[in-house]
Amino acid sequence: MSNELRVVLKVFEEIKATPSRLKKDEVMRLLLKNKPATKLMKEILIYTYHPYWNYWVTSKKLKNTSSYQEICNRHWNIFKVCLNLLKNRQKTGDAAIDEVTFLFDSIPNKLSRWFKQILDRDIKIGYKLKSFEKHLGQLVPRFTPMLAATWDKKEIKEEVAIEEKLDGLRCITIFPEKGEPTTVSRNGRPIYNTEQILKEMKYFERSDLVIDGELGGSEKSWGSGISGAHSKNKKVDGLQYVVFDIIALSDWEKRKCNTIWKLRRSSLKSWFHPTKHVSLSEARVGKFSAKKIKSISTKIQSRGGEGIIIKRTRGTYDFKRSDNWLKDKFKRTDDFYIEGAIEGKHKNKGSLGAVIVIGKVDGVKIKSEVGQGFSDEMRKKLWKMHKQKMLFGLIIEVEHYGTTAALRLKKDRDKRPAIRNGVFLRIREDKQER
Repeated sequence: MSNELRVVLKVFEEIKATPSRLKKDEVMRLLLKNKPATKLMKEILIYTYHPYWNYWVTSKKLKNTSSYQEICNRHWNIFKVCLNLLKNRQKTGDAAIDEVTFLFDSIPNKLSRWFKQILDRDIKIGYKLKSFEKHLGQLVPRFTPMLAATWDKKEIKEEVAIEEKLDGLRCITIFPEKGEPTTVSRNGRPIYNTEQILKEMKYFERSDLVIDGELGGSEKSWGSGISGAHSKNKKVDGLQYVVFDIIALSDWEKRKCNTIWKLRRSSLKSWFHPTKHVSLSEARVGKFSAKKIKSISTKIQSRGGEGIIIKRTRGTYDFKRSDNWLKDKFKRTDDFYIEGAIEGKHKNKGSLGAVIVIGKVDGVKIKSEVGQGFSDEMRKKLWKMHKQKMLFGLIIEVEHYGTTAALRLKKDRDKRPAIRNGVFLRIREDKQER
């Protein structure tokens, strides 16, 4: 009997083992000659990456005690039945966990690590969905929510709506006509622990709509809340969902929506009912001079906000970065001392993941992680310095968006605030102590 599952897993292993992009592509081209295995891979990738599907259970704490060794196609068919039960909410809570636990106890150990990655919706082999689709064609609906371009500070002559730029996690809520609603990030990854929010938005169910918004929390629970939104196994309190747009699911799937913001906003307000954990964004509508827009932005930033989003009221929802939405964000640079380093994960394993910095922002002491802005070469250089105990005390320049207590490091006894969205710019050679 043919064993397509073993063929697919072997392809995954070979792609993971080779660092060359060209050789990875060559492995995929060889797979295409095996039509049954290609068909199975497509199915596995759809179950892994479909942006509307949520299994509500993660692989964390799942163990495999099976003594079985032989991998066969039947194992995938059984797992697929399990995934369908989870995504259709036919098994929930403890019953869902029991279903997955029982399945993992009855499959070969070598297979369980792949099934865990499918359950977590991310096959970690250094080859993303876009690379697979280059060979296999489009497998799942494209997921490209609208993003804001940067405001150039010039006059805007037409009517606009000004909303506060929220400092949280972009959260897209999908209400299909059939099936269960789900919450996903701007990249189509599942967002967990939103059951209470979905319950409060039950009036949207079976409506064939997509709700766009931002997920956050109280100042006390913001950091743990956003972190918990990525883990089903965390208990999260205080998550808040601020809704700011509505799109027909058919438009979302076609990635073409000609309805202007003013009409979308009117539709959203007619549907919307505020609840304990769900609110509607505040929008200030009118014609504003550039000076007035900047004044509004500065006022929001002065009270700790990140900035504003300027939306053209006659602008469409564009599935890309578009000047129909413009952002004005507070941004500054400061110098900090490096106090420590954290090893990277995945492609940065064995190199720098982030540095821990200390210093002051407007006289306030901070301690924070900075993991963005490093080239691969700089990551290797700084990690080597860390290994040689030469990194401590190095001064670097960092771009950031102010301080926040919500992101402070858990192990910091002094409970200093952290910086928001820190990006490494350069080593301050001119300021190093001699």
